[in-house]
Amino acid sequence: MSSPIPPTAPDYIAARRASLALVLERITAERGLALEAQLPGGRELMKRVLEYALRGKMLRGALVHLGAELFDAATARGIDETAAAMELFQAGLLVHDDIMDRDELRRGAPSFHSLYARETKDEGAEDAVHLGESLGICAGDVCLFEGFAALAAAVAGAGHGGATLLALCAEELSVVGLAQMRDCRWAALPVEPGEEEILAMYRGKTARYSFSLPLAAGALLAGRADLRPALFEIGELAGLAFQVRDDELGLYGDASRTGKSVVSDIREGKKTLYRARLMARVAEPDRRRLAGIYGSPAAGEAEAAFVRALLETSGVRAEIAAWRDGLALRAKTLAASMRGADPERVAILADLIDYLVARQS
Repeated sequence: MSSPIPPTAPDYIAARRASLALVLERITAERGLALEAQLPGGRELMKRVLEYALRGKMLRGALVHLGAELFDAATARGIDETAAAMELFQAGLLVHDDIMDRDELRRGAPSFHSLYARETKDEGAEDAVHLGESLGICAGDVCLFEGFAALAAAVAGAGHGGATLLALCAEELSVVGLAQMRDCRWAALPVEPGEEEILAMYRGKTARYSFSLPLAAGALLAGRADLRPALFEIGELAGLAFQVRDDELGLYGDASRTGKSVVSDIREGKKTLYRARLMARVAEPDRRRLAGIYGSPAAGEAEAAFVRALLETSGVRAEIAAWRDGLALRAKTLAASMRGADPERVAILADLIDYLVARQS
């Protein structure tokens, strides 16, 4: 009799997303009632947080489960709550990120701060934009704090590694904040960071938090704290590949699928790996024109097309794509070499890495 075919990464994520949605519904309902008992508005806020979280892929929560299932998920406790905590952390960070990037849409719907701005304008606010941003900051803070509340519930029943997990999450979220500060400064100031600086920012802002942390958290709950270094390395490699693909989609993606304009990163002056390599590669006339395009609110499709054409003719896009594929291969090789890991779950992890590199949204 042939062995069953392991699920693909999208199938695995979809299944975990469905179960995680139920956990988030329970947690946000419980916490909404608890907050409402303190001050009016708690239930409504947590209802909005749930709706916001449910529009996401819930990749980080799925990776918590996969990190445990790579080893011995049967002995793990608190996985559901830890997965929910990762999604609440993500919600809070995205709410704040949208304010910093002045993004009016997130996941096909109004961002938190823009929704508050619309509501308070109808209520008569004189500066509804500022008020919406202020309320969004507070809502993002609540998401982060509630993430730690969910994590506290998780580690209470974990039996081992609870304090380590709490400290690990706090440290990695602090690193996200530092990396985001660097990203914001670079976008607003006339500086041109080098490639190594950009990659360090990518690791802190995306790779470690989005991939290394949830994988390591799941393994820790399964009693495999010894695999933390290997999982962090795998996560960093996969996360860098993910971020580079994200930058590429920001230039070449289909806005109807990504939910993001192909000129938004250019207008914001994002200091990406593509920009750094392109600015170092092109001749002076093109460099001057690029300097006038990046960070310009007036940049449109014509300017974006000019950037894309230079990326193609200079070979930068092809070079970065090859480097990204190399990162993915290294991550899969490391995953396959982990001793004691379940082969089926390793196959899902490898498929997930491939999926992240080739994704269209």
